[in-house]
Amino acid sequence: MAYTSQSDESFFGAIGRMTISWAYLELGLDWTINNLYLHFNAVEVEKQQPRNLDRKLAFMRAVIKRMPLPEEFARGFALLFESIKSAAETRHDIIHGFIIKHEDGTGEATFSRIIRGEQWLPKSPYKLTARDIMEAAIEADRLSSKTLKMAAELQDLIDELRQQRDAQAQS
Repeated sequence: MAYTSQSDESFFGAIGRMTISWAYLELGLDWTINNLYLHFNAVEVEKQQPRNLDRKLAFMRAVIKRMPLPEEFARGFALLFESIKSAAETRHDIIHGFIIKHEDGTGEATFSRIIRGEQWLPKSPYKLTARDIMEAAIEADRLSSKTLKMAAELQDLIDELRQQRDAQAQS
C-alpha cells in the first residue's frame, strides 16, 4: 500500500538527493580548509576552522590570496566559490524553507523561509516542484565534483610547494 503518490515520492526524494549532493560539496570544502590549516598557517586568518558556508568561502579566499598559486588556479577557485554561493541560495530555499501549502499527489509545494537580519523577515512564498529540486541537486553534484577535484589539486599543489620549500631550505 502506497502512502504517497509517485509524484510526491519524487518530490520528497529529490529533497533527500539535494541533501546528499550538498554533503559531498561540503566535504570538498572541509578537506580544502583542513589542508590550508595544516600547511599554510591559516590560523593567522581565522583562529578556528569555519563552520558555516559564508565563513568557509571567505576564509578560503583570504588564505588562497596569500598562497603562491598559478593565476588560472586562483581564478578557478574564485569562479567556483561564486558558483557555490549562488547554489547555496537555492539550497537554503529547499532545505531551510518550510512548506506552507502542499496538495497530495501534485509533486510540488509552496514554501516560505525566514530571512535573518536585524529583524527576522519571512521570504515571499515560492513554489518548488520535484524537477526544480532535482535540477538543484544535479547542480550540487556538479559543484561537489569540482570542489572535490579542487581539494585534490590543492593537496597536490601543497605537496609540490612543500618540496620546493624544503629544497630551498637545504641549499
